[in-house]
Amino acid sequence: MVSGIVMIVVMVVIAGLLIGVAVIVVTTIDSGRLFFGDLSKKFLGLFFCHGKYP
Repeated sequence: MVSGIVMIVVMVVIAGLLIGVAVIVVTTIDSGRLFFGDLSKKFLGLFFCHGKYP
């Protein structure tokens, strides 16, 4: 009983991760590299260079 529930949960998690990756890839391709590059620069600025970039 418990092992079956665990198997279902693992399968759902794996499926969710695959769907998430697919959505990110499709969004990146549709939006183009400029938007994704700008987004990654903003994230890099927030996480690594907080307060250093103007």
